[in-house]
Amino acid sequence: MFLWYILNVKNKFVGIIGILSSILPIPFWLLALINAPWFSWTNNAISDLGKYPRSSAIYLNSGMILMGTMFLVFSSHLIFYFKNKMKKIGSSLMFLYSLFLICIGIFSENYEPFHYYFSFLFFLLVGVSFIPFILSYFIFEEYLKYRYSFVYSLSAFIILSILWTIPWREITGGVAIPEFISGLSAIFWIFILSFHVFHGEFR
Repeated sequence: MFLWYILNVKNKFVGIIGILSSILPIPFWLLALINAPWFSWTNNAISDLGKYPRSSAIYLNSGMILMGTMFLVFSSHLIFYFKNKMKKIGSSLMFLYSLFLICIGIFSENYEPFHYYFSFLFFLLVGVSFIPFILSYFIFEEYLKYRYSFVYSLSAFIILSILWTIPWREITGGVAIPEFISGLSAIFWIFILSFHVFHGEFR
């Protein structure tokens, strides 16, 4: 009984961390945009905001590191929280892209080509990480019980797969739009999983 109580409290605590990780970095990104009147959603990459000595850099990079760190705590808990291997694999991929997100904030565009490598791996794993969860829904027939989570993960994977096949630099000159949508898909997914963890379900 005591052990169940401890685990339940831990799940709620980590669930709150997951929810907050989707909210707390927002002010940092807004400050970055406010301090970058030159920024264009069609002609720039989001990482352009984080290049020093631009005044927007400290805000964007701090937000990235904060979110990545909170994602890291949340995803590391998921690896032990989930009981089936597919979800554990998906959580491990989330753990990895959380690390890469932190690295994006630390190694800004001033540190090429490292920044490019970390960014590429982050956006790649955001999309790929949905696959184990989608497979889990089918293998364990959970797509009806958790239909909203299933529809979201499947839709996000399909949208991201299509999104990154578009030659954005040739069309608009920048990749801020697909980067923003990819990041948003990860944020919403962690937000959804946070509620599941908080209530001790979806295991």
